[in-house]
Amino acid sequence: MALIKLAVSPESEARVRETAGKHGTNVVENGTDSVILEFTGTKENIDSFVEIVRP
Repeated sequence: MALIKLAVSPESEARVRETAGKHGTNVVENGTDSVILEFTGTKENIDSFVEIVRP
């Protein structure tokens, strides 16, 4: 399991949520400029997700 904090803008938040939903993550906290996601999976799956959402 990993908690992943991502910086988001109003323009990118929908894309981040869509991508997160496709990978089975849960939104733990949603702030004005960031979102914290809970990701459960193998190290390889987590690393792959991080590479996808990395700017």
